Amino acid sequence: MKNLPLVIFSTVLACAQIASAQDKDLPRPGEVFRIDGRTAFVIEPSAAVRRDGPQPWIWYAPTLKGLPSQAETWMFDRFLAAGIAIAGIDVGESYGSPDGTKHYQALYERLTTTRGYAPRPVLLARSRGGLMLYNWAVEHPSKVGGVAGIYPVCDLASYPGLAKAAPAYGMSAEELLASLSTHNPVDRLASLAEARVPILHIHGDRDGTVPLDANSGALGARYAALGGPAKISVIEGRGHDMWSGWFQSEELTDFAVRHALAGAQGASESPEGLSTPPATDKPVKVYILSGQSNMVGIGQVSGGSTRWGKQIIDPVVSVYAGPYSAEADYDSMTPTTTKKLPVYGGVEPTRFPGGGTQVVRGFIELADDGAYEFNPGYSNSTYNVMEVAGVEVYRKEPGEEATRTAFQFKEGERHPFKITFFTKAADGLGWIYRTDLPGTLSTVVKTDGKFPHLLDAEGRWAVRDDVWYKGLVTATANKWLTIGCGANANSIGPELQFGHVLGEHHDEPVIVIKTSQGNRSLGWDFLPPDSARFTYEGRTYAGSGDKIPSWTPDDPGKEVDWYAGLQYDQCFEAVHEVLNNFAEHFPQYGEQGYEIAGFVWWQGHKDGNAAHASRYEFNLVKLIQSLRAEFDAANAPFVIGTIGFGGWEMAGPHLTVANAQLAVSGETGKYPEFAGNVLTAEIRDFWKDASISPRNQGFHYNGNAETYLMVGEVLGRGMLKLLESQ
Repeated sequence: MKNLPLVIFSTVLACAQIASAQDKDLPRPGEVFRIDGRTAFVIEPSAAVRRDGPQPWIWYAPTLKGLPSQAETWMFDRFLAAGIAIAGIDVGESYGSPDGTKHYQALYERLTTTRGYAPRPVLLARSRGGLMLYNWAVEHPSKVGGVAGIYPVCDLASYPGLAKAAPAYGMSAEELLASLSTHNPVDRLASLAEARVPILHIHGDRDGTVPLDANSGALGARYAALGGPAKISVIEGRGHDMWSGWFQSEELTDFAVRHALAGAQGASESPEGLSTPPATDKPVKVYILSGQSNMVGIGQVSGGSTRWGKQIIDPVVSVYAGPYSAEADYDSMTPTTTKKLPVYGGVEPTRFPGGGTQVVRGFIELADDGAYEFNPGYSNSTYNVMEVAGVEVYRKEPGEEATRTAFQFKEGERHPFKITFFTKAADGLGWIYRTDLPGTLSTVVKTDGKFPHLLDAEGRWAVRDDVWYKGLVTATANKWLTIGCGANANSIGPELQFGHVLGEHHDEPVIVIKTSQGNRSLGWDFLPPDSARFTYEGRTYAGSGDKIPSWTPDDPGKEVDWYAGLQYDQCFEAVHEVLNNFAEHFPQYGEQGYEIAGFVWWQGHKDGNAAHASRYEFNLVKLIQSLRAEFDAANAPFVIGTIGFGGWEMAGPHLTVANAQLAVSGETGKYPEFAGNVLTAEIRDFWKDASISPRNQGFHYNGNAETYLMVGEVLGRGMLKLLESQ
């Protein structure tokens, strides 16, 4: 492809007239031409990033007047920087009719046969473009790498309405109604599902023009019921508008880039990972994970970003006559205006004087040692070059992707910086990123090279399409297994690596249900049903249902707004609700049914008092028995993780808890009923000191992602050992 465009395009000229520049205004430089009398366009990546082999591309619709628009330049720039072309053809208000899809087929054939474009583009459907692209896609499922939608129309009856759409189909409204099964995207999904074409939509819950429920909502539910991989991201409080978030969605852009590149390599990725579909003729394997905050998941994914503000010292803006010139040496020139800036950063833009090329100089000082990257500016003001101590750390030319180089800072060191803006847009906003924060998932995987399977071929976080995660009570993500199934989107728990281990083992799909809550004890909050009271050193402790935690004859205690076992009830009643309505929660697996494949328990910090620690072994045996009875899974494998705070230096009641957890393992022989079906995994080996972790928070394993991955690994391997023994 790299060496062909001029030669190939000359042959195109023989059979298709190039349109005049006035026929189509594009948000980025491209080529406009005609196919079958229709205006078409391509916007191609620069030679510097163009890839060998077939040209990956994204097919945009609709291309009505003014579309694609300048509002979409952010995501278009991302596509181009990844070496991906953008193309489209104007078919007018076809509403997905056969007359329109025939022109779509002409564009596809032209680009794939004469320009070397890849056989499987990603379709980017904005609004009514959904009708157009989906009706082409369902007829050519093997030619689709994926579908990305921005509030796309999926239902003709919803928009534009049958009366308005019918003329494009050469029918009356009544005739179109009778033939929706052959013309309506939401009714024609079977071929795409069979081909496992990945779909991602972003759609607002207040869209009054293209209502969510009738369009993306209905499509997502029906596609899942057909076994197709789809995700519908609902944006709360947004309608059918020009909000910048629609066109600056990292999730949608990453999805489109990933699958467009895969489409050029000869095989479209499944959403989210595996190329071999899981078995559909066996029950889904369900694993129930539970525990307190570390099961919730506090492993930190990345260092995150910080808005700069107090780190910027003595900023001064100088304005130089004329527009920016790469040839100019602004350090040796005399500015027309110089102004001290009292505020630089935070959440409000700083007012700049304007009137020429604007250059900001000052000093920057960071509180912690480390390697840092910078993102100076916001939106159009990101077009600039930034230097720290004379070293270029950031550059973003108009129309190009930003390049960044990390700069090593020492605590308390102050370095001069300079930002030269390329356009009139300039403000004081900016962000700082710590790139080498030890113990984050990013550092462990991307820098240290561990757990490489957690990255896909393009270096993004891998997402499995054979393991579904559903969180209950807390950590409530509900999606294909990837990062962000912990306490928040920047966290992981043991479910991540556990899911990978079990996903690799089973031919059947796997569902990981995690029902957990932080700061909860087994001796009070998770106390199993029918647990009796017990006495320790003269004090009586609550049994199931008691509202007084403990008491003595001389100290009757006080009732609290809680009862012993309430967390058990809340967590496992939530699991029952999901399993009792399995087809509703997992429509893609409704016909397969499920079986409880195993339980995992990781908890114990809250039982670190002498009384609860003394009772922990008894309560843990009761918990295992109760959960098996609760879910009618008499000998289902049950894996326990010991607590590991402080590693092998653990002492006191916490050591009592760890020993109790080890005692119930079937291999000890202490509980014959647990032989071959209960296993305790030792966790203390995976303790990481705060000095090599993202935070100093021992009860959360210092947020060290490697610890959480290793815990998931040994819990998963323990489960495999029990499965194999059965």
